[in-house]
Order: sequence, then structure tokens, then C-alpha cells
Amino acid sequence: MNRKNAFFQKHILNEKIPELELSEKIYNNIFGFTRIRKSLNVGIMNIIKHVIKKQKEFDYNYYISKNCPLPENWREDKKKLLEDAQTSFRGKVY
Repeated sequence: MNRKNAFFQKHILNEKIPELELSEKIYNNIFGFTRIRKSLNVGIMNIIKHVIKKQKEFDYNYYISKNCPLPENWREDKKKLLEDAQTSFRGKVY
């Protein structure tokens, strides 16, 4: 029931390095020593750059709330779960 999206901000796509350097890093992590034609190589790099650019604009909060809506009584459920976590029902809560 935590709607903060800090999980997504820790992703490799959000590293604070230039886009070209980041795309090369991702490319090397995926393909390593695999030999690929130069014509395909340029296309792959363009796709990776496009994903990096679009990911920075993506609104995670909107899609999380749209696809995973919270139940009507989430506040009461959260309080009950927190109370149970303090008692012997800790295993059930997690």
C-alpha cells in the first residue's frame, strides 16, 4: 500500500550520466562480446536511447493508480496491518 515510486527512480535508466554513455553501458551489459552487424548496431543504440528518453517522461504514479487501484477502505486496512505487525501476527502481515 505504499504508492511512492522511489523504486523506479533507482533504476539504471535514471543514472546521472550522459545518455550516450548510459546507452553504451546498457548495450555492453546486454550484448557483451556478441558480434552484431554495424547496421543493426546503430538501430539497437537508437532503440536504447529512445527507451532512456521516454522512461524519464513516464508518469509512474498515474499508471500505478490506474492499473492497481487501492481498495475503498485502505486506510483502515493499513492501520490494522501495522497493529498486527507489532504483535505476534507479524508473519501473516508480511
